Amino acid sequence: QVSAAYASLLFSGAPLLRADLLTITTANGVVMQYTSADIDLTLNGNTYSRALRWERDSTQQSIGTDADTIDLILYDDGQVLPGGVGIMSAVAQGLYNNAVVQIDKLLMPKWGDTSPGVCGWFLGYVSTSKSQSGVATLTVKSMVGRLSVTMPRTIIQPQCNNAFGDKNCGFDVASVTFTGTCTGGTELAPTAALTDNQFNQGKIRFTSGANAGVVRSVRTNVGGVITLSYPLPNVPAAGDTFSISQSCLRTMAACQAYSNLAHFKGAPFVPVPETAREGGSTVSGSTGSTAT
Repeated sequence: QVSAAYASLLFSGAPLLRADLLTITTANGVVMQYTSADIDLTLNGNTYSRALRWERDSTQQSIGTDADTIDLILYDDGQVLPGGVGIMSAVAQGLYNNAVVQIDKLLMPKWGDTSPGVCGWFLGYVSTSKSQSGVATLTVKSMVGRLSVTMPRTIIQPQCNNAFGDKNCGFDVASVTFTGTCTGGTELAPTAALTDNQFNQGKIRFTSGANAGVVRSVRTNVGGVITLSYPLPNVPAAGDTFSISQSCLRTMAACQAYSNLAHFKGAPFVPVPETAREGGSTVSGSTGSTAT
């Protein structure tokens, strides 16, 4: 739906100026807004920058359950994203993974006049991303793609089906999240002492510096040493900040330890396949008949 002023422009027959407005919201909440116009544009209090050179390909949008896709191409012209990360580094670090992409079409009677508003054109999420020779390509699927799930909503398994801290779990992960500052190189200084194995399978997120926005799983933390599942793209510098949070093994015991057993959604008492019983015993009676 569009505003009356937008519709009036379409039917006026007057020459129009058109621009695309791009909004990328990363999974960790960073919002980036750009325009295809050659000037910065302001709409509803938001400034869409012309600093990033980008383009999109065409797509066929249809009614149904098929997910429409579009390729979003970002050119690395030295543009630095929020947090001080370059475009190529952002792709390598996976910062665009699962980011929400919104593209709006703007019509203007003259450059800078955004009063007619926009027409929403495409809304989706980044399914894959790649970079090569200074060009980053984000493949964006429409939100219908979220329905492409090849398993039931609830799986009968011993582990809890909820993700730790999600709406169904209801646990406040912030209560088991601690912050800290890097002292240089691979040395970290958390605000609280780390108990051995306290953060196993937890997450560490860097909130500033060259690794800003990077999230890594914690393999182990023993003797004050945190071992990550995958290496960082950049060596942390002194003063870089981070947060580290505990995890949940999603077992009944773990849920009980967090005093959250009421939200446990697992089936720990389902027998394993090896305990399945086939047939029965045979008992001989006085008449020679058998009972099973």
